[in-house]
Amino acid sequence: MSVFSLDKIYGRTVAPSGATPLGYALQSAFEEYMATAESRDRLAGVKTGFADLDNLTGGLRQGQVVVVSAEPNADKRAFLLNMVLRQAMDGVRVMYLSLGQTADQVAQTLLHVLSGVPAGPCRKGDSGHDDWQKLAEATELLAKADLLIHDRPPVGLEDLHALMEGQDFLQARTALFIDDINFIDWGGCTDRRERLLALLSFARRCRIPVVLAETVLPGEREANEVFLFGCDEVGLALTLCCDDRTPHGIFDTPVAVKVYKTPYGEMGNFTLSWDASTFSFSEAAAMQG
Repeated sequence: MSVFSLDKIYGRTVAPSGATPLGYALQSAFEEYMATAESRDRLAGVKTGFADLDNLTGGLRQGQVVVVSAEPNADKRAFLLNMVLRQAMDGVRVMYLSLGQTADQVAQTLLHVLSGVPAGPCRKGDSGHDDWQKLAEATELLAKADLLIHDRPPVGLEDLHALMEGQDFLQARTALFIDDINFIDWGGCTDRRERLLALLSFARRCRIPVVLAETVLPGEREANEVFLFGCDEVGLALTLCCDDRTPHGIFDTPVAVKVYKTPYGEMGNFTLSWDASTFSFSEAAAMQG
């Protein structure tokens, strides 16, 4: 029997609100497998832009909460923005909630990542002609990206839903990134698990992946991983950390990425190169290793 006829069998193509009948779930499951087989990347979700991560996870899935934990010497916001950039340049609609930077600062970071031009000389007005040309070309490319930056915290999840709906961001190939959990107005809730449950409810309601970055101290990393591994509200979790012996901020600093929770149980580790001068994460170290 052709899976294309499932909608005829069950007489609908839109899931009702509330509980989901098995028929619709079956239809959605088959459609996901078909879309994966037909996609050029062979991914069930939106690709992150990092091949090793995509191979382990199958991409970022609809209705999934992703937690990126990073030690203080591994820049969590730069990692998120590298992922945001790769997705936005691939046609994904992205909303980025920024507590740590203004929208202008986020734009500058993205320009340096895309152009490869170091930020230091630009801040001092010392960039040469070639660098300005690269920045101009990167600006032209970035202007075409479907990326919305929200830098005015706090915002409640209902207001955020209304904003995304108003901007037509509730559709396929859309992702939400949050650079700090304190960007959200939790209405007085301080329990971490309850906050993650609210995010999961939001992600499933909107049918989008929600990626949250958090800082974890080296001495708390293991406990944090145990908590997130046992937390059903989180579908994907990974930790970024640098070797303590490596001076932070040097060119090509190796950053270890530990993926310890995925939807289907795959786990693994890989290494990225971190260039603090351009805020860039690359897979060069992983390929050379």
